[in-house]
Amino acid sequence: MKILVPFKSVPDPYAGPSGAAKSVINPFDEIAIEEALRMRERGDATEITGVTIGVAAVDEQIRSALAMGVDRALRIEDARALDPYAIARILCALVKKEAPQVVMMGKQAVDDDSNQAGQMLAGLLGWPQATFVSKIEFLEGKTHARCTALRDHNRPAVERAALRLPPRPDEGAEKTDRSAHLRATGRGSKTSDHHTLDRAAAEAHCGHTRRFG
Repeated sequence: MKILVPFKSVPDPYAGPSGAAKSVINPFDEIAIEEALRMRERGDATEITGVTIGVAAVDEQIRSALAMGVDRALRIEDARALDPYAIARILCALVKKEAPQVVMMGKQAVDDDSNQAGQMLAGLLGWPQATFVSKIEFLEGKTHARCTALRDHNRPAVERAALRLPPRPDEGAEKTDRSAHLRATGRGSKTSDHHTLDRAAAEAHCGHTRRFG
């Protein structure tokens, strides 16, 4: 099973007001990388690919991700200040190209606290998603994931959800078609047309990548 972990370069939140300007991997994205590495250690994952969007200055964070243990790392060249939707569009094109079965992301970035890119990415892909997850277990030959999250509304509670994973590239056409139909259920024509146009724009964007590892 292949896992894709997007991560963001952010100012060091622990540097303090008098600290020198320094960028690091977003701490919540580090947690996602560490969990992906644990999945590989357990034998649940065979490859972990990291990806970030930015200019050459973020290569230091690429090296940090490789030092943590990811198998490969990609940088998508873009010098603009991107909003969460633009990021989700770019990642959507990359997911279609890399074909991972799982995308793991930190719950939010500490510099903008938007907590939007992951949800928008799942919507563009038509994939199921679980947020603020504390535990993931793979079931039924890694075709489903059972996700556990701790919720604290009026009182602490444990919430579990079973999500169907997208098919592996080596699975048969019949299974792939069935999964695609399930992902498309409930999506209107306007949403689908918008998604197609955005994907085309993002695919052009993904021509500018650098590979590490």
